[in-house]
Amino acid sequence: MREDFAAGARNAVRACLNIGERDRVFIIRDQARTEIAEAIEEEAKSTGATVKAWTIEEHLQRPATTFPKELGEEVIRYRPTASFYIGTGMRGELGFRQPMLHLLADELRARHGHMIGINDEVMTDGMAGDYDAIYKMTHKVFDVARQARTIAVQTSLGTDLVATFSPSLKWTPSDGRFWEQGRWGNLPEGETFTCPASVDGVLAAEELGDWFTERYGMLSPPLRIVIRAGRVASLETSNAQLESEFREYLGQHPNSNRAGEFAIGTNVGLTRIIGNFLQDEKFPGVHIAFGDPYGFETGADWQAPSHVDALASHATVTVDGRRTEARRVAAAGLRHVRQQRRAAVVVGRVDHVVGVAHVPDAARAVRRLLEDLVRDRVVEEDLRGELGSLVSDLEMDVHRAPAIPAWVDRRERHLAARVRDLVAAEKLLAHAALGAHVRIDAERVAVPDVDLRTRKRGARGANPGHAEGHGQRHAGPVVTNVGAVEALVDEVGTFGLRRRDDARGQWDRGGA
Repeated sequence: MREDFAAGARNAVRACLNIGERDRVFIIRDQARTEIAEAIEEEAKSTGATVKAWTIEEHLQRPATTFPKELGEEVIRYRPTASFYIGTGMRGELGFRQPMLHLLADELRARHGHMIGINDEVMTDGMAGDYDAIYKMTHKVFDVARQARTIAVQTSLGTDLVATFSPSLKWTPSDGRFWEQGRWGNLPEGETFTCPASVDGVLAAEELGDWFTERYGMLSPPLRIVIRAGRVASLETSNAQLESEFREYLGQHPNSNRAGEFAIGTNVGLTRIIGNFLQDEKFPGVHIAFGDPYGFETGADWQAPSHVDALASHATVTVDGRRTEARRVAAAGLRHVRQQRRAAVVVGRVDHVVGVAHVPDAARAVRRLLEDLVRDRVVEEDLRGELGSLVSDLEMDVHRAPAIPAWVDRRERHLAARVRDLVAAEKLLAHAALGAHVRIDAERVAVPDVDLRTRKRGARGANPGHAEGHGQRHAGPVVTNVGAVEALVDEVGTFGLRRRDDARGQWDRGGA
């Protein structure tokens, strides 16, 4: 086994499918992904399981457009308790994979890991993540999403849509743990999905699933998909070939252009979009699929012979319209404010800084949430003044700065130390999430050089760049990878942070 595949293979076999010595594992693979398949096969055998591999090209010509009777009979004779599909995606092969999934997961009740489009980068990145953290985050998002009646989605690239949901259509947490017989999902994993009742608006698709991702990669500019009453109404793109092929795909069946899936990515271990849809759809954001709604999981009563996803990454998501201004505080993820507790749930990963256009109501939203947190005794009364001053500073920056890093860590060494002295790290998380980037992942954050200690409430006309003992304030935008924005659910500080004793003064994850 390749050394760099070891962590991904271990996760696939042990963390995701929980394979043990009593299992019979059937692996369907293609020649292009032999090394990955062999790594997973070796790991499965190390558990004591019995393993059988079947290579597509040894029996069929690619693209494999139908599921052969001979393969079905062989699978039935073997009666696997666990299975994997490990291969590239080719145009026209959905007719092979859909019957395969139906046989393995529905009829034989095998636990199945579906690795369509897997490559070396995905194997060493998304598959090597912390699947305990992915499991926890997926269920936190699932608990919010399954109560939703409407979800609005916006991105800086032009996505602006509203999806509506029916109680009769089930949300499914694809948490990476396929431990019960009949459970299956894509690997790497991390999303929660359902079939929407309807979708209206514009989806600016940055990447498409199925075979489109291998042919076209990232779409720049995005493919503009106009959706009305849950169906694709029109397409806009400068790529005539893409438009023609996508239109043809959507025309395969009367339901091929119907929105069959609405999903929120929850894999908080991912750091960037890589141009591989198998992984990118798990990046915290939203994707919508047109075609088959996976009715055996969602409860939808219609079908389609096709299924193609469209990605809107770094999305701002508003659930049921509650406190809609709160979504302005963060540039990415899922934000929901409970009416009783009024603590925010934030899921996302930020690869750029919020611009002024995204945060006009940031200070107002932060102030209101802070008052709620004080009232609910999430933070002590005596901290209200100090945190209120920070809110005022944020309000000033909303009007002054061309780009705002949302109070991640101004002047890392002195500000982080100062706030640590003000409040326990779990309570700091409340303020940080309001701001809304919680922690720094291995990267220092370059921010405007401002000394908060000399700035006074209401001093809107003051020049913060001339605070005594500190340098000129930088006016340019801040560009950095801020890292994972994690969760703030009912009990603020669920994830917990602790201060690392190093010169960089970064916040590190503490006990969950």
